[in-house]
Amino acid sequence: MAERDVAALSGLITKHEAGLLTAWMHNQLEAGSLRSGQIKEGEIKEQSTRFLRDFTVALESGEVDDITACITVMGETTALAWV
Repeated sequence: MAERDVAALSGLITKHEAGLLTAWMHNQLEAGSLRSGQIKEGEIKEQSTRFLRDFTVALESGEVDDITACITVMGETTALAWV
């Protein structure tokens, strides 16, 4: 991915983080994420927020072509929770 595209994507995620989280949370809840009772809504929101922020940091680091490097930048716990 071109460097300017990565910067644009990072900027868009940062600029629209609140709206992205709202829509993402809505979709997760509509999909029945809470039905099993294994996770609470606040925990889903916390994980989703952390993922978006860590993903933005990974984009800003430039490590977008190598998934291993991206996971390292994001932190294994955050990245692997969403794989």
